[in-house]
Amino acid sequence: MLDSLLPIALAAAVVAGNAAVGAASAATRAVRNIVLVRDVATDGSAWRGVYDILTRDGYHVSVVQEPLTGLSDDVAATRRVLDQQDGPVILVGHSYGGTIITVAGVDPKVRALVYVAGLRPDVGETTNQLAASMPGEVPDSDLKLSKDRFINPALARWMYRRSGAKITEIKANHLVDISRPGAVASVIERAARSAGADPR
Repeated sequence: MLDSLLPIALAAAVVAGNAAVGAASAATRAVRNIVLVRDVATDGSAWRGVYDILTRDGYHVSVVQEPLTGLSDDVAATRRVLDQQDGPVILVGHSYGGTIITVAGVDPKVRALVYVAGLRPDVGETTNQLAASMPGEVPDSDLKLSKDRFINPALARWMYRRSGAKITEIKANHLVDISRPGAVASVIERAARSAGADPR
């Protein structure tokens, strides 16, 4: 799959904090619980590289294996994992997982949402509507996936700007959680530090 500049968004509307807080001070107050939500094209093992980095760095990481039987079931599975957390959470979604975290992210434990090449629907929008509005290109390869499995980076930028999110761009393919786990983990850890600096 071809690499392009791929946007990853930290939902700034959810995270509020003082960017001037020192790194050592912020790290001690960082949110320690991370919940990762997968896409429809992979299972939870796609997060392995990100999971290993975050756990090595001292985070408590959970991966949701949503049933993919419908959005309400997938959100319910995510909420069950959120209920098991012992404190504030950074909720992360890849691709379709972005739709799930948008809905599940209203949970009071959630301090920040991180969209990893993820869909970020607005109220009343569906995943299919968003994906069809600016279709992504699926390059020829041995990996055969059905249409609308890849999010157009232009669509991602538009969704994230619309929501007021802080955007980080990484040169990667759509499966950035697999191909660039270190870069993805770095964005998640920045979210955790920023959310920890929030006096809420």
